[in-house]
Amino acid sequence: MTLLAMTVLMNKVYKAYEENDPKFKEYQQELVMVLDAMKNKKEKKEKMYLSFKDILMESGVKKTIKREFPEVRFNLEEHDHPDGNFIVLNIVVVKYKERSKGTGTEFMRRLVELADQEQEDIFLSADDSYAEKDGMNKKMLIKWYKKFGFKDKPKSEQRNKNTMVYYH
Repeated sequence: MTLLAMTVLMNKVYKAYEENDPKFKEYQQELVMVLDAMKNKKEKKEKMYLSFKDILMESGVKKTIKREFPEVRFNLEEHDHPDGNFIVLNIVVVKYKERSKGTGTEFMRRLVELADQEQEDIFLSADDSYAEKDGMNKKMLIKWYKKFGFKDKPKSEQRNKNTMVYYH
């Protein structure tokens, strides 16, 4: 692939990313394949390859949630897996001034909606270790997550205590 063709493809991916274009994932995969081929041919340094790939791997769900809920601090990872893609939600903290306004509820509703659109399951642990003095305890968190359709994962399948899952 020529440098000009590579630049055109990168611009197409970036534009789709910025505009939240539904074809973003398609373009993203095309560019990742090109970068993988370049890496195999040793045409570019490892550092450049990794930086482009890392930037482009931020998916639509994470990007959308980040843009729509700046008042929520969260750690969300998306995983591609042959048995089905899934999301791991590690932490959700609503900024103090936004609490008791429904922000966390809207965040979770939107996350579930996006997971349904992307056909991704969501895994999380009801963990209160990040809760501040007025945050929810484990029992409250479990009850709250169940409102959004989360279920307890069978104990035999759990790696962490209180693992819950939402199936799209």
